[in-house]
Amino acid sequence: MQGSSLLPASCNCPPNASCVNNSHCTCNSGYISRSGQTLFTFPLETCNDINECEPPYSVYCGSNAACHNVAGSFHCHCVPGYRLQSGEERFSNSSENTCQDTNSSKTTQGKKEVSAG
Repeated sequence: MQGSSLLPASCNCPPNASCVNNSHCTCNSGYISRSGQTLFTFPLETCNDINECEPPYSVYCGSNAACHNVAGSFHCHCVPGYRLQSGEERFSNSSENTCQDTNSSKTTQGKKEVSAG
């Protein structure tokens, strides 16, 4: 019997997945299949967002910065009280981290830290 495959000639892949060689699906970058398989044909498979900010991935953004997960990706940003030297809001990895204390140079006009004790 010709053409008796689980998927038709053009794949019917779930959201956040792409067809490979007109026969299999694979999750897009930033997503992982529920089964953990890289290539799959199961029609009810799903591709779920990878949280790059939590184990086992745990992206390190560098000092005074935090990771923020978004659908299919992530970005790093400076923690409150710090900002990027460039003035940008976000960056991709620790090598791009230029988070600087916003109180260290120009804006030290009597600001005091209040401790919640």
